[in-house]
Amino acid sequence: MKPKLRALDIKRVRRGGREYLHLRDPISLSGEELLAPVQLIPLLALSDGQRDLGSIRAAAMLMHGLSVTQEQVNAFFGRLDEALLLEGSRFEEARVRVLEAYRELEYRTPALAGLSYPEDPTELERTLDGYMEGVGDGTGSGSGGGMTGVREGRDGEVVGVLSPHIDYQRGHRSYAKTWRHVEEAARECELAIILGTDHAGGDCKITPTLQNYATPWGPIPTDKDLVVSLAAGLGGDSAFDEEEHHIKEHSVELALVWLHYLVRKANRNGKGPRVLPILCGHMGSYVHGVGETEGRARLDFVAGEIKRVTESRRTLVVAAGDLAHVGPAFGDPEPWGRNEKASLKRADELSLEAVCRGDAEGFLDGIRIERDKRRICGLTPVYLALKALGRGVSGRVTAYDQCPADPMGGSLVSVAGVIWQS
Repeated sequence: MKPKLRALDIKRVRRGGREYLHLRDPISLSGEELLAPVQLIPLLALSDGQRDLGSIRAAAMLMHGLSVTQEQVNAFFGRLDEALLLEGSRFEEARVRVLEAYRELEYRTPALAGLSYPEDPTELERTLDGYMEGVGDGTGSGSGGGMTGVREGRDGEVVGVLSPHIDYQRGHRSYAKTWRHVEEAARECELAIILGTDHAGGDCKITPTLQNYATPWGPIPTDKDLVVSLAAGLGGDSAFDEEEHHIKEHSVELALVWLHYLVRKANRNGKGPRVLPILCGHMGSYVHGVGETEGRARLDFVAGEIKRVTESRRTLVVAAGDLAHVGPAFGDPEPWGRNEKASLKRADELSLEAVCRGDAEGFLDGIRIERDKRRICGLTPVYLALKALGRGVSGRVTAYDQCPADPMGGSLVSVAGVIWQS
């Protein structure tokens, strides 16, 4: 066995006065989450698929002074494998089983219904109605304060929207302030292209799905012809290498609920738009300038296809992405206080200025210069939306907030809403 750790969500936590690493599979194939004592970090760091278990133990002892028996090493990696946290045959077999079951469903089951928002359709409608009523006419600001220095867009047809994908409990004001401007576009569009952050996605990976998405109000049909065409240009079957990520990934779903809400509100018995749901992996190669040629070609192709579609059909492009993820919960050494939060707001303003200009490369360059120290998790969806819509659009910031990400408030996620008008 030469173990290789999968891409996991890993956080330091304290339990009973001791420190652990909390290991979680972002696509939740097994549903298991493990706690590993921090002393075993060297074992995880050495799990690169090149060393067997004996070599890992020896390297951990020589390089890090870790005293551990071979039996303990074997048991530790056996537990990781059982929880599907390692690459290998066990993980691949489980992935195939889950994907086959997903494809046999009539539609993708909403993953967060009953968790992040009500599962009952009537209660969900009342909840979103309440969110809308809570922001009134949309003036004022959330707890993060209003944005300054960000260009106000001209009035025109709404052709795109940047929507948060944070949970509704923390982000409902930003959602409502943003989607209230999309009612007419939602009512009239023939196609909604939803570009969602794939938190578990590979570098510059673009993953469509043929499956229909659903909300508690029922399924919305996916435009399968567009999916097939897009997949052909992305390499055929390889375009679906990470399709199982759609099962649990929440970014597309949380935007789609708002779209479906507005469509029903406008015309309860009418025919709504078809949807093109696309998950977008990270852009590490772009940000760090390493091996980006293949990724650039892939993203350029997708942006071109979206642009082509928008020229022939009434289309709404939705980028479902949050902004910064900072503080100890995301790996920063110290909590973020008032000064740091003010600096974050200024940095976010600069990014949003480029977003409102329709300037994809300017948006990306700002993040590259800082080497993505804010951890912008909506980077790829926003970049693709800007590339597709082009600099002929004018953007307007509808909401901005800094949402707490730990009980002490020293970690936070910044979110924003933007509408793009033609």
